[in-house]
Amino acid sequence: MTISGRSDNAVSTRSGSTDLTTRLTEELVSLAKSYSDDAEEAAATFRGGSFAEWAMISLHGLRIFLEKSYVMTIDLLETMSQILEIIGLEPDDLPAPSTFGSSHHS
Repeated sequence: MTISGRSDNAVSTRSGSTDLTTRLTEELVSLAKSYSDDAEEAAATFRGGSFAEWAMISLHGLRIFLEKSYVMTIDLLETMSQILEIIGLEPDDLPAPSTFGSSHHS
């Protein structure tokens, strides 16, 4: 267990961990949209292209929660259809790790 009380394997197939990740994603999206200048913007304007600010904030929050690298986060998210649905993305919409990793500097 970590200090936050969640298991170290936040993407476990166990219902509790999955539910926690789902609830966190819902909160991240809600908070990111409230922060964003354009909360109604589509998460991805075209596959692998431009991304809404709120979507990138949500993805970064998930990366921090999952305690994974940018590459591993994208790899994991490709298999997490429920999480992608909450964000409004399809697996093909996910940013390249290099785009994802550089977006937090803008």
